[in-house]
Amino acid sequence: PTRDSRALADAIVEITSNGDTYSMYCQRARKRFERMFTRDRMIDNCIGIYNYVLGNTPQTMQTMLSLLRKALWNTEIDYGAFSSDPGLWRTVLNASASQSIYSLIYDVLPDTVPKDVMDVWQDHVRRIEYFNRLTERIVLVQEETWKKNGLDYALLKGHSLSCLYSNPLHRGCGDIDWYFSNPDDWNRALEIARRNTDSPMTFDSDGDISYFWKGITIEHHRDWTSLSSRRFRRRPRHFRS
Repeated sequence: PTRDSRALADAIVEITSNGDTYSMYCQRARKRFERMFTRDRMIDNCIGIYNYVLGNTPQTMQTMLSLLRKALWNTEIDYGAFSSDPGLWRTVLNASASQSIYSLIYDVLPDTVPKDVMDVWQDHVRRIEYFNRLTERIVLVQEETWKKNGLDYALLKGHSLSCLYSNPLHRGCGDIDWYFSNPDDWNRALEIARRNTDSPMTFDSDGDISYFWKGITIEHHRDWTSLSSRRFRRRPRHFRS
């Protein structure tokens, strides 16, 4: 019966006390694992969910994932095997945009991508490059301000990790996340931010703050493990040509 811990405990004791019964259940569990929960099965299921939610075909996901492996790990791929079908490449563009990886995939696109689709892709990549350059300028300005005021800070998440990519400008970053190690520095950073922006300060349930400056979302965190603001969490967008 459900919600009956005593019955569950009794059943476990009964099974483990009988060697034949225990062996039978172990064999059944092994077969169920091999049928449903192996690595390849879990990967296939995960891709199937993406296909269902995003309306993608297996060919779309296979193409996108092959290019992503090439972009991240320089995995060898057969460029001659890629289709030139414009419809396929539009769905690959939309699927990669929904995962914020379209600029990474752009760097390894094959020549078979139709020009009209490539033009749309280039336009989106130019936007992310502009956004990242603007973000970098704001980071440098704020970092200099924190230093001048003697604050103990750390830059968190995506922007600080972009330097690990072959082209840092092509890693999508959503906002700027600062962590301040003690309450005094956190409060001083808040006051400095209030003097330098007209944007309203939004506090989330964790006590972190979010605000806009020059079109970029900036967040101050009290806890370095609290890395997202619920109010400013953006949904992925599909780019359409």
